[in-house]
This record gives sequence, C-alpha cells and structure tokens, in this order.
Amino acid sequence: MTVNDIKKTQFLPVEKQHSRDREWVTKVKVITQTPTGKSHAGKRNTTNERGVDVKNLSGLIRLSEEQRAKQDLISEVRFGDAVYPLQHGGINVRYEFRSDNLWHFWAEVFSPPLYGKGNTLQDAQEDWKYRFHVTFQELYTKCDFERSEEEIKLWLIFKDVVDISAYHAKRQFSLREAGRISEDSRSDQSVRTIEWVDNRKEIIHCQDAPPEFAVVKPGQHFEAEVLRSSTGQLLRILAIRLVNYHEYTENEITKFLDALSSSKDLPVSTIRK
Repeated sequence: MTVNDIKKTQFLPVEKQHSRDREWVTKVKVITQTPTGKSHAGKRNTTNERGVDVKNLSGLIRLSEEQRAKQDLISEVRFGDAVYPLQHGGINVRYEFRSDNLWHFWAEVFSPPLYGKGNTLQDAQEDWKYRFHVTFQELYTKCDFERSEEEIKLWLIFKDVVDISAYHAKRQFSLREAGRISEDSRSDQSVRTIEWVDNRKEIIHCQDAPPEFAVVKPGQHFEAEVLRSSTGQLLRILAIRLVNYHEYTENEITKFLDALSSSKDLPVSTIRK
C-alpha cells in the first residue's frame, strides 16, 4: 500500500501508564483505510494525507517521571549577593519539561506568572531567579507615583511575598575608609585590630581581607574598601592601599584656619556634583 492509496487516516490515542521503567508514554496507533474499505494498522507510515508527521504532533510526548510537573516550597530566593527572605513560610514553585524541549520553572503566586526557561532544570531555575531579582529591583527602586497600574499590582504581590524588613537586614554595603593596624598583644597574629581615623576599633581575621593585608605592619596607615552589613558590621575588607597619613594636632588645625583670609582659599574639592 502506498500513500496514494490512503483515503482517510485516523489517529487513535492509546495511553500506557506505570510501565516497568517508571515512564509514561502516549502512543498513537495509525489506522489507514484502503479503497476496498478494509482497515489495517500501519506501523511504518507516520504521515497523514496532509503530510503531517505523527511524531511531531504535540500529543506525542515521552517524559520520564522526573520530568513531569512537580512542586516545591522555597523559603528564600538568592541571586548573587541578593537574598530575598519569603514570608508566610515560603512560596510554592513548579517546574516541568514541556513539548518545546525546555524546562519551565514558575511560581503561580505571581499573576501573570514569572517564568524561567532553560535546557536543564537548573538553567530554568537560575533564569527564574534572575527574572525575580530584576523585577523586584525595578519595582523596589521606584516611588509609588512612578509605577504604572500593572506595576502597582505586581509590587503589592512582591510586598506580600518578600519579607522587606528581613531583606533590608541582609543587605550589604561597600564603603571606603581609612585606618591603621594598631599594636596588639594577641598570640594569634592572623587576627588584627584596626583603628579607623574616627577612633573606632574593629577586629578582623586575615582570611577576611585581601592577601596583601597580611603584611601590613602595626602603625601603617591604609585606605580600604570594606563590605558592611546593613547594621554596620564589618564583613570583609575587599581592597587596601597603603597611604602616608599625618594626623594634625588641634594647634596645627587652628594655625591653618587662622592663615586663611577667606573660605575661597580652602582647597577645591575634586568631588564632582
């Protein structure tokens, strides 16, 4: 029998479940009808009279049990240095492998849902976290009057989902400060005491500083880029630069100010407005 003999083609779905290899398969049985009116099953012919390949039909799906739609509960979202604690015990996220040969990851609490897609489940999850992060930051940095009507609705969902107070507490800030290593009688030389120019003292381990920090001697002054928590706690020293620092006495400051004829004689700031 050739394709020209086919007058009518029917596709009858036959579903098989709980097979031995824990997979489920939707099969299609091709029924062809010859000019004599007799019907028989065609095993090799997978193309109907319109030239549509049965294998490409959306109903033909073969998925392992791991790829079927599943649901998890997450208590926070992390993307890079950003941490978003979630309220109400977390949110439900779903993921599945779809007929477009991509993994889909989403949370139905958002309307419309925020979708992440990828070739692997991990890629889809990372894509979703990126979209979550970008969308939150775009809305978070806007004032109420700057948000559109749709953005206002979406921001209300984010405020209900994300613990904003806890988010603030987990934020980190990078600052530039100046100080020196103070004399210390500690037996553990890997732990240093820093005395900043405003007389604050803090202790830091060399593991939490760049390598060159280990050779800074007591009394040497430096500028440092530091990472602090939202409460001001010193987390890390990101970079340092040794500097020549002279601490002016009160008399020196008084003489300097007395020598000025007007405020126009003060040094010009290099900071651009």
